[in-house]
Amino acid sequence: MPEEIFVIIVVAIGAGTFMSIVGMMINYLKTRSEQGTGNSMTTSELEGMIQKWIEESTQPLVDRLDEMEAQLNSADKSGGLLDGMDAYEDDEALEPARREKSRR
Repeated sequence: MPEEIFVIIVVAIGAGTFMSIVGMMINYLKTRSEQGTGNSMTTSELEGMIQKWIEESTQPLVDRLDEMEAQLNSADKSGGLLDGMDAYEDDEALEPARREKSRR
């Protein structure tokens, strides 16, 4: 009889330990999921914030580029911008400018 009682006690301790661990895991997962819902951000909100930040940071560059293009177009229409480039005929970097000049 003492062996049967010992087996029952061991099984009871094992089952109690297992139930306790499972209960703690469930409580932990509930707590973690409740904490995460308050300050979370959706993917579309994050993408919107990044897009807005990129637009705000590059806007001065876009404005400056527009100004430079306007200056280039006005100087090119006056005809004085590409006249002195004939001295650099061997320079490959000026090839697009020469092609643009020859089209006119």
